Amino acid sequence: MNIVFFHPDLGIGGAERLVIDAAVGLQNRGHKVTIFTSYCDPKHCFDEARDAE
Repeated sequence: MNIVFFHPDLGIGGAERLVIDAAVGLQNRGHKVTIFTSYCDPKHCFDEARDAE
């Protein structure tokens, strides 16, 4: 299944952690996950957001 998340800012915070954890969990179950965001600073984000394929 293709799953899309829309989140305005992938900085470091609780909501961002939930989005990243949900995306990783769904990928681990074999789903294709895409996250659209208007802002993601590679110096201030979770490793999973920075290392996304």
